[in-house]
Amino acid sequence: MRLKHKKHIPTKESLLLAIQNIDSSIWEGYHVYVDIMHGCILSDRLAEGRYVHIHVTKRGLEKDTFLENKLITMYAKCGNLKRAQSVLEGLPAKDVVSWNALIAGCVYQGHGQEALDSFHRMQGEGFSPDVITYTCALKA
Repeated sequence: MRLKHKKHIPTKESLLLAIQNIDSSIWEGYHVYVDIMHGCILSDRLAEGRYVHIHVTKRGLEKDTFLENKLITMYAKCGNLKRAQSVLEGLPAKDVVSWNALIAGCVYQGHGQEALDSFHRMQGEGFSPDVITYTCALKA
């Protein structure tokens, strides 16, 4: 289930089928979770995304910064900024990508002030903004 193009927006049924088969021996590796979360973002399916998050936690993959960054993006772009913030705060090793995911999600949802607040918190925690961070801050 590779979801690269916006024109291939998955249906609720296809996401549910992918989630049901997530433990199949055919679908191994964390890239499957990333693909399903991407599908949740494209189709604005927060409920299915929450289920994937539960599954990631059950599999003990919540320490993977790449997966956690995708969770932040998913929650933020699907409209649950508080949960995105919670995932960020729970990260054992935040990075600039983690902060960018939250800031970009705030901008995407039209919460410019919250994006700027996150931008300042990021700097306060010692992270240096990159081009993506500045681009998001300018859009806020």
